[in-house]
Amino acid sequence: MKSEPRCAECPAFALGVFGALPAKERKNLDRIKVSHLYHAGEILFNEGNEPREVFFLREGRIKISKSGLHGEEVMLRLLGPGAIIGYRPLLAGEPYAATAEAVEPSLVCSIAAQRFIGLIRGFPDLALRILEELARELRVSEEELLIRTLEPVPRRAARLILWFLDSRPEGAGPPQFTVPVPRADLAGMIGTAPETLSRTLQDFTRAGLLEVEGRRFRVLDLDALRNLADG
Repeated sequence: MKSEPRCAECPAFALGVFGALPAKERKNLDRIKVSHLYHAGEILFNEGNEPREVFFLREGRIKISKSGLHGEEVMLRLLGPGAIIGYRPLLAGEPYAATAEAVEPSLVCSIAAQRFIGLIRGFPDLALRILEELARELRVSEEELLIRTLEPVPRRAARLILWFLDSRPEGAGPPQFTVPVPRADLAGMIGTAPETLSRTLQDFTRAGLLEVEGRRFRVLDLDALRNLADG
């Protein structure tokens, strides 16, 4: 990983909201951003902290988690390259509602809060892209709530596996992947207990849908898995 990447050379740049900036302003972004390599387990920000900057994920994976009713950690989602992190509480004038933690070596660019606000005020296309991202996140949250409340665990698990599969880089090869988080976090993502998820994965294995070895998953019957996810 490069420690100081230029925006024009960043493969994830076009995937994120900053792709809406004109070429001239992208060069300025190189001057105002700060790049940092987070190792697995390092924290970008903690739940309850005041937002002072916005983060853009160039490489790696970031886990977003929140404290449960009894102080336990509940994983909400796993973010990949192109994600913008921490912008919603900044715009709302609220503390961070969750904690962001790297689960693998992750190259992250940050922009100070006031500079980010200045970009939004100065470039309507960026503001519109931010609104689109907010709307998408709201839709995803609503869908996740519906899934956790109404859908059976096998369907939730199938969708989670397909999400990991579909989020790989293009041309990644055979339908296999390695998850960067423990089984308990995967269970939290679909709102079930780790034991229930383990039994479900064992059922998938016996049915010939996939092979699981630790954190390595290999899909054997993609069509059947998609049919299960679609209900």
